Amino acid sequence: MAGWQEIHLDGQVAIVTGAASGLGLETVRLLASHGARVVLADVNTERVQALATELREGDADAVALTVDVASPQSVGDGIASVLDDLGRIDVLINAAGVDVTASATDLTPEDWRRVLGVNLDGPFLMSRAVLPAMRKQGGGHIV
Repeated sequence: MAGWQEIHLDGQVAIVTGAASGLGLETVRLLASHGARVVLADVNTERVQALATELREGDADAVALTVDVASPQSVGDGIASVLDDLGRIDVLINAAGVDVTASATDLTPEDWRRVLGVNLDGPFLMSRAVLPAMRKQGGGHIV
């Protein structure tokens, strides 16, 4: 298996959900360091815009995308925007995730639905949305 040092992603478009922080942000930085055109996808508009600007100042090819992975409409609009602007999607990293620290008796149904929406529906909706473009271009990678 090839090490990260041997991987070149020059020109490949990689979308990373949950890109405003944590694992998503570190994944964006890693992909950008290997030449990918990174799309920072997150609900936190201000944060992903600032991070995309920071990455571009460091010579990375980075784009901010505001998307709520739990919303089919938001996901559809976001993927359409990426395809309109960048023409392809080669990699999707489903890194968005939320948790709520509360006991079962204190957890609200709204909080529970948000956790399920982001953590379970999000990867499904994002994967489903990118698959037609990946099939049309002959392939891609979803993590």
